[in-house]
Amino acid sequence: MTDARPIEPNAIHPALHRALQRAQRVLWQSQQADGHWDAEGDVGPAPTAQAVIALSHMGKLTRADGADYARWLRGQQRADGSFVL
Repeated sequence: MTDARPIEPNAIHPALHRALQRAQRVLWQSQQADGHWDAEGDVGPAPTAQAVIALSHMGKLTRADGADYARWLRGQQRADGSFVL
């Protein structure tokens, strides 16, 4: 496992930096009122997990928020370790 670090804005092409900023805005704007993310179809907690991973890799997720999302995701997990889809 590597030590993930946020992308430095000055180290990437300006167009890519703008795309990452737009993606971040869309992620935050598409968050549901209770804090999870949803997608078309019934895919369980996968959209939330994907959004949390993306925000974490962009360096836009606080440690406290990450812990809250991890707690929420664990709460969605069944006793056998699977998730509802």
